[in-house]
Amino acid sequence: VLHSDADDVSLIGGVQRTPLNEFLQGALKAEVKHNLMPATTKANFLHQLESMEQQKLAFDGDFNLFDGGQKVYCTEYVWLAAQRAGVTDLGEVITVAGRSLILVDSLFQSHWVM
Repeated sequence: VLHSDADDVSLIGGVQRTPLNEFLQGALKAEVKHNLMPATTKANFLHQLESMEQQKLAFDGDFNLFDGGQKVYCTEYVWLAAQRAGVTDLGEVITVAGRSLILVDSLFQSHWVM
C-alpha cells in the first residue's frame, strides 16, 4: 500500500510503502474501492503515486493543500497524484476552520471511485 502517514504525536513521517497485512493491522474496518479512471489515466495516476513515494515526500502536519506538494497528508497524497495525472475532480475540496482540505469522504463520493 502506498500511503502518507506520520507518528500520532510528532507528526513525523511521509509517503511510504507498507505491506497490506501490516497496513490493515489493528484496523476495525477495511473497504476496497474501485478506481474507475480510464486505463491510461489510471496508469499515469499510479505513476504519480510511485514518483511521489520515490521523492520521499514528508508528511504534511500543517494540512496545507496548496503548498505545491512539498509535503502531503494521507488524502492529499491521493488527490494530488490524481491532479498530476489530469483528474481535476477527484473529490471536492472543503473548508474547515478556514483551511482547505480534502477528506476521505470527498474521495469516496467522487464519480471516479466505486
